[in-house]
Amino acid sequence: MKKLTVIISIVLLIMMLAGCGSPDNRQTAGVPRRIVSMSLDSDEILMGLVPPDRIAALSSLADSPVSYIRSEAALVPGRIQNNTLEEILSFHPDLVILSGWESEDFRKTLNDMGIRVYSYRSASKLNQVPGVIRGIAEAVGDINAGEAMISLYNQQLDKIRVQALNGPRGRTVYVWAFSHPYGSGDSFFGDMCRFLDIQNTLNGMDEKELSSANREFLILSNPDRILISDFIMSPEKISSMKLYFLQDPSLAGLNAVKSNGLIPLSPRVLYCPSQYAPEGLQELYQSVYDRPISLSAQ
Repeated sequence: MKKLTVIISIVLLIMMLAGCGSPDNRQTAGVPRRIVSMSLDSDEILMGLVPPDRIAALSSLADSPVSYIRSEAALVPGRIQNNTLEEILSFHPDLVILSGWESEDFRKTLNDMGIRVYSYRSASKLNQVPGVIRGIAEAVGDINAGEAMISLYNQQLDKIRVQALNGPRGRTVYVWAFSHPYGSGDSFFGDMCRFLDIQNTLNGMDEKELSSANREFLILSNPDRILISDFIMSPEKISSMKLYFLQDPSLAGLNAVKSNGLIPLSPRVLYCPSQYAPEGLQELYQSVYDRPISLSAQ
């Protein structure tokens, strides 16, 4: 409690100094115009709901290879790099969107300073995305834009589902991302695989069990495709990841190795619990089946 009091005192001092000589442009009511987003999925949703001039800062991941809004994010100069109170307050926000990892003290401190906070849980399944969009849309005062985004999202999912059901199905995949197995059954990526009827070899595992998906597991599961991904997807990096599997004699009999089925996958596909999930599904299906899916199909 003493530590929290000290932090509050420091933050209040920073706010006083930053506000000297200029009016306080924060709002405690009405439509927020200096919004701070703390997570990539809220970055993506927010950029689709409000104009950039209403956003004070996005998360640092908005510019990263895992983002679907790298180009658009350049219109918002502010970035949250360290997730500290001092950093957030430097943007003079009137709304801070939190993704649920923050402590209650963190949220309460912002509220005590008159800053509105909206806290949500990131979607872990495709059918949870509309609820996340709706909550953020209500928080920023753009309900109609949120409903339009949800409508388009659901239409795109329906189109993808029809095409996936009428196309090739049932291939098994193993995902090697960021130098370890990725995509447990309870992850958002795991739900994407189920939606496309792709058999994820890690489906029966939770995140804590992924470390056991070793070489022996890979040989036993014998996937049709090994999807490889990393933050940097240069030709050199892709070649290095492929060699990791191709140079191991014990893996020479894998279906994925024999059929040239080591497939690069964009890192943004691995975690996209936002309105961009349909694009992630599109890319995933193309990678596994080498067959396109159209988001504009009738």
